[in-house]
Amino acid sequence: MKKIQFDSALVGTEWHDDVVLSIEQGRIVAIDDSDSMPVDERVPAVALPGMVNVHSHAFQRAFAGLSEFHTAERDSFWTWRSLMFDFLLRFTPGEIYEVAKQLYVEMLNAGYTWVGEFHYVHNDRDGRPYPRMSELADAIRRAAADAGIGLCLLPTLYQRGGFKNEGLTAGQKRFAMDAESFVELVGRCREYIGQQNDYQVGVAIHSLRAVAAEVGNDVLAVLKTGKSFPIHMHVAEQLAEVKACQEVEGKRSVEFLFERYAVDENWCLIHATHLNDWELQAIAKSQAVVGLCPTTEANLGDGIFRMPEFCEAGGRFAIGGDSHMGVDLREELRLIEYAQRLSRRERVVLGPRSQSSGRFLYEQAARGGAAALGIGAGVISVGERADLTLIDQNSSAIDGAQHDRLLDRLVFCNPGGNPIAGTMVGGKLRMKGLEGG
Repeated sequence: MKKIQFDSALVGTEWHDDVVLSIEQGRIVAIDDSDSMPVDERVPAVALPGMVNVHSHAFQRAFAGLSEFHTAERDSFWTWRSLMFDFLLRFTPGEIYEVAKQLYVEMLNAGYTWVGEFHYVHNDRDGRPYPRMSELADAIRRAAADAGIGLCLLPTLYQRGGFKNEGLTAGQKRFAMDAESFVELVGRCREYIGQQNDYQVGVAIHSLRAVAAEVGNDVLAVLKTGKSFPIHMHVAEQLAEVKACQEVEGKRSVEFLFERYAVDENWCLIHATHLNDWELQAIAKSQAVVGLCPTTEANLGDGIFRMPEFCEAGGRFAIGGDSHMGVDLREELRLIEYAQRLSRRERVVLGPRSQSSGRFLYEQAARGGAAALGIGAGVISVGERADLTLIDQNSSAIDGAQHDRLLDRLVFCNPGGNPIAGTMVGGKLRMKGLEGG
């Protein structure tokens, strides 16, 4: 057991100064406020619950910023997607490993402690399976381990080009996998659970348009082992997808999802941008987490999520980097609030009157992210994982602010410099140079 003292920490829902966390086998076993007890190490930083990056396509980090030019009379998600598919055809397994490792180090430096990797690149560049079907999944797993970030690997099923069972295009051939092979792939990924620290495996169904509902349900039924696991899916990101679902299935995307799948608290719905009132209430009631990716959603022109109504309904949310236009948890959180301020032309939209917007955004995203990856984290409490995001209170962005005001400055104040002092993942401390000395 190791005892580590921090300047302060958000313990549960309360702030504690000069707090000592006792950590054993990667979990918090005791919390003490006394600054007189002997400690093994003193860390001059503020400890927050570790922030999760719930949605990542690691290879897209190499593509970030390379599509900011006109390709059509009206550019959109779909024109961007075409460029991204072409770019993907270049990658070897070694290159995917290197890009992912660099990204995961950047995430740690930005304060993320875990990442949910929505992994749908399975095949070689010509579309043929690798001799070892888990070649690219293994590359992602090794990249996360070598970087030191927690990984929830989400092998992703992707089988068709649209709701009418269109075939995959040349740009999608690296994604294709039949149901039997996919089940085998998930099994191979699960073999490392317990053998590799800070590692979890879930399942992703790419989208309603990419997998027929009957196939998705059959796969989930086969993979159930009596223990729950994270299930992720893109849904309702684009109006074109919602309209296509209506035309073919007779229902909007999220309506169709709830009709055909048993969505519950183990699910994470990525984007869910375009919702009607019934869909919004259904997600909130199910306690599925919505994975918001504000920098990517803004870059692609997706639209604005109905956040105030969702929060009022008791909905849970998390943040993700998706295409990694930004690797900054502060920016993701800030954009959630700023999108609402711009659209409503008012200030301090999100959070109850008893809580600041910065405190609300950080606390809820940390809890929602941990829930979406199925890890015991998201709050500093006895029995939970020792996953921490550490803040340099003396950085120019924080400037000595304490407690809730520290969280407000962390989210909304960005004068330069990085206030992230380091992270802790499963009790392993990774410190950066403190800006304030």
